[in-house]
Amino acid sequence: MDTKDYLSHIVPTIKDLLLSQGYKQECEILHIGNMNLVEEYDNFGNEMYTVIIDVQTDRYITLKKSKSIVEVEKNILSAFNEAGKGGQMLYNVTIRPNSNVQATLFESGSYQGWRNGYFRMFISHITSKKKQAASLKTALEEYGITSFVAHEDIKPSKEWLKEIEKALNSMDCMSAMMYEGFHESKWCDQEVGVALGRSITVLPLLPDGDPYGFLGEYQGVKIKGMYPNGVAKEFFKILCDNPNTRSKYLPCLSNLLLFANNKGDASKWLSLIEEVPNTDSEFWRNIQSHINDNEVLMDTELLNRLNAQFADKGIPVITKLVTPNFDASDLPF
Repeated sequence: MDTKDYLSHIVPTIKDLLLSQGYKQECEILHIGNMNLVEEYDNFGNEMYTVIIDVQTDRYITLKKSKSIVEVEKNILSAFNEAGKGGQMLYNVTIRPNSNVQATLFESGSYQGWRNGYFRMFISHITSKKKQAASLKTALEEYGITSFVAHEDIKPSKEWLKEIEKALNSMDCMSAMMYEGFHESKWCDQEVGVALGRSITVLPLLPDGDPYGFLGEYQGVKIKGMYPNGVAKEFFKILCDNPNTRSKYLPCLSNLLLFANNKGDASKWLSLIEEVPNTDSEFWRNIQSHINDNEVLMDTELLNRLNAQFADKGIPVITKLVTPNFDASDLPF
């Protein structure tokens, strides 16, 4: 098992599971850079894996005072094994204090706060509009878009500049909330500069006026009088229409559907996909080829909706296999 690849794949999902259960403290100590996977064997030669999590000493002491370390380890182990169903199961989770963690915690790489599998959007904004940015972030999640909002996502104790750099270097798109004072903010202008330098699509949010400079080439959204849900809906339309974002956004939506854990989520993602204009047969063929990997998608209602799309694109429909019920009295001796 490749430790780095395994943790990079599974940790974001584990964080989502922990947060959904209200385990915020458990989620906060999970960073790929301070985790290690140890392989052991039992008396019968079977492989057993333990995850060791090194935590800053001061945080470890705070955690210990607020709740039992054993309880925290148990919660994390449960999330690991739930996220890893069908794959390698863990035997144990061990949390230990380590005063050297702070120096290695913020290594270069992708920002770890992105929601797993979602399209990544960096929301650039001035400090006075942080509430509007936070509201937009919440609204965008309903469209499979995870957002970075600096003033909400970063605690003062963290090396915030490095975290912003990670988010800028791993974003798929940027929205620029161009309220009065945006252009004068050296941070906002630099963030936009990074996006332009990486050829990342920028979506200007315009309370009044028009985009300036190089941003004038991008399609803006007139937001005066709009609510966050309305802005998120407009973003959805633009992401589906813009060739640069469409090529990244649509695979995110299809994967969210294919890996949905329940019918409600699957139906939500499918409804969004059904709204995407001009999806081609290749897009639906990819979905069709993975339907059988997720039992949730074999629900009759969902399968009927999916088959309607397959039939429309000339793709073979999926037949739901029904296991016959045998009467034991009909079996031969």
